[in-house]
Amino acid sequence: MQAVSPAKPTTAPLFATGPYALYPLHVCSADAIAKLFVKICARGNPILQGKSAADLYQLGLAFYKKSLGGSISMVFLKDGVEPVALMFGWDVCDGGVWKGTSGAPEGLACHAAIGQHIFASLPHESVQGEDMFMAFFGVAPPHPGKVLMHAMQVMAVLTSSDAGFTRLLGYAVHASTIEQQQAYTDNDCGTRSVWRVNYADIKVADEKTQEELCSLAESAGMAECSLTDLSWLLEDIRTDHREYVREFADELRKGLPHMRAVSHMQFDDHGVQMPMASL
Repeated sequence: MQAVSPAKPTTAPLFATGPYALYPLHVCSADAIAKLFVKICARGNPILQGKSAADLYQLGLAFYKKSLGGSISMVFLKDGVEPVALMFGWDVCDGGVWKGTSGAPEGLACHAAIGQHIFASLPHESVQGEDMFMAFFGVAPPHPGKVLMHAMQVMAVLTSSDAGFTRLLGYAVHASTIEQQQAYTDNDCGTRSVWRVNYADIKVADEKTQEELCSLAESAGMAECSLTDLSWLLEDIRTDHREYVREFADELRKGLPHMRAVSHMQFDDHGVQMPMASL
């Protein structure tokens, strides 16, 4: 049988650069996004190295369901059909990716324990609509990672602020991204809280998971967490010396009304818009 090509979105993109167009996450199915996540997630992430494709697919589905309709949940499509880059995110108050579910697959118990510990380590008690969690973003090779990731990061700042959030939560686990984050922190003028979660400090009852945490502690060490004021990030974008960043921001702002509307919609777990309740 001949494969059926995915349909092009019927709505205009939030932003476009070359053959790549940015859309809210729901234009893709849960299956398509989970498969893209599997392509991206294990590259360089020490917590997910060696995990089975089946487990990573389940994590991708969980991320999709958790972040669907979120202010920073988006996907880049190439030529209007092929998903090649994505970002997941949601309100910190909604907890980790497995909160409200039956839990993580056994093979991802260590990943889940780290995430749970990071949420428990927040320096303050968040309230609804205050802190946005940038859960995951990435680009599948061989697509232009620098351009697409930068566009998604800028859009996340713009959409989070537009939705009324005041801070952005994120964490780095790879040595190179931790180094980048530390360099970024040196210039933030006190508008960023930074702390570390050492894997050696996480204690769980399951012996196999504890062994994996100890192994990670020896090889990767820790996750570097940050909670950054969106006002500072907005100013950083406005004053960026790189002209293309300012041009990106100007174009991305045009998509804010569309993203704002999507964030007020309700979707089922497969990205299908649910009917509005009748009054």
